[in-house]
Amino acid sequence: MLASFFGCAGVITVWLWVHDKALLERRVMKAGPGSEADPMQNVVQALAGLVFLAIIAAPGLDRRFGWSDVPPPPRWSATG
Repeated sequence: MLASFFGCAGVITVWLWVHDKALLERRVMKAGPGSEADPMQNVVQALAGLVFLAIIAAPGLDRRFGWSDVPPPPRWSATG
């Protein structure tokens, strides 16, 4: 999961480096909601932060409360 996050973050960083260095500088130097002059960008950053937290919290909550019905592994698997 962390590899996919860092992979996506790396791709976005490289894309911004090539296409919009000013936006990348604003994101790196003054990070977080409230650092942008455009109110819509503040909303986007706040939502991205909430989604990131949900991605981290959801699997643990799923495991704790048993929301997903995951069948046991087959008997022949190496994990069982």
